[in-house]
Formats: sequence, C-alpha cells, structure tokens
Amino acid sequence: AEPFFRETRAVQMRTAFSGAPCLKLSVDDYKMASFNQHEETMKKSLAPLLLCTALSAFSASETVSEAQLVGRWQCTTEYPEIKTTIVDTITLHPDYRVEDTGEDTMRIAGETFRYQIISHGTWKLEGKQLSFALRDDSITPRHDVQTQKHMENSTALRKFERDIAASFSLEEENIIVLRIDSIDKNNMQQTQLNDRNGEEMAKSRCKRL
Repeated sequence: AEPFFRETRAVQMRTAFSGAPCLKLSVDDYKMASFNQHEETMKKSLAPLLLCTALSAFSASETVSEAQLVGRWQCTTEYPEIKTTIVDTITLHPDYRVEDTGEDTMRIAGETFRYQIISHGTWKLEGKQLSFALRDDSITPRHDVQTQKHMENSTALRKFERDIAASFSLEEENIIVLRIDSIDKNNMQQTQLNDRNGEEMAKSRCKRL
C-alpha cells in the first residue's frame, strides 16, 4: 500500500482517516469538502471485510465456529457517503494470526485515488462477532494514469494527496469489529460496527478463495 496504505487493511474502514486533520482542497478546479466526519469510518474500513465466509449456513440466532473462518477470503466493502470502496484479501490462520492486503479506492474532488495497504495482526471470534487488531506494514499509491497526470500539473492536488497519505498511521493499531450476518460454504455477509459505540458502519460481501 502506498506504503501509503501501510496500514492497509483496514481498520475500521481501514481507510484510516481516524484522527487525521480535516482535509480540504480548493484550488484550480479542485474543491474538496471536509470529510472529517468520515475519517474514523475510513480508518476502519479495511479489515472487516475480510472475514466473510464459512462452510455452513447459519441464521441470525446461530453461531459460527472458528474453523469455518480459517482460510483465505476476499471481501468488498463500500462507503457511499465518502465514495470509498475497499477490497480486502485476507488470510485467517488457526493460531489467530491474520494477514491482509487491501485495495482502497477513493473518489474525491473529481479524482480517483487508489492505495494498496498491507497489514498483519490477530483475529478473535466471540459468538457472531469477529474482531481484528491490525497494524499496517505498507501503504502504496496505485493512482490511475489520469489522476497522476493531474497531480503532475497541480501543486494543490499533490499537496492534497500528501495530506491523505499523512492521515494513515503505520504505528497505530487498528481495531475492526464485524458482525457475521449470514454464512454458507462459499459466501458471507457481514456488517462493520463502530468499535466504540456499536453503531453499524458498512456492509461487506465476502467469498472464499
């Protein structure tokens, strides 16, 4: 991840903007509204999507076993309010280690910013609630050609992109909490929860790889 996404994955929206300063861009044709209120959501967006799969279906009243979650998954989570989509490829090990590679796409001020974030940490299952404690290893920008050209021609846009990157922390541990809503042999649906107040943040769709 860019190694910008060193904190890749996420963390409550692993899009990791929690605690970052309000970002604003208003130069040339770029106008960026403050997305301070969405920073925390982004920061945790990443890892939660990863755990979406199991071997047998269960209803809301049933539980899921750790054995069902062990393996490699690909999860997609969307945050419409901040125009962000995160695709995580995560591996859950029997010894509770987890590795994640996240691809974050953010559409801001008419531009598309993409970052790859690689993270590692641990996972825990309690009933239907899955939680991750992740630390980002690298954050790497993967912007498309058009966005790169616009950045080359705009000092303001380059500064804005640096502000986004600076909002990610490679040192801070990210806690991601997910509620498993449904699961079968190859697919899982889950809801990301705010680790502080339990509020629902986003829905994730996962498939076993």
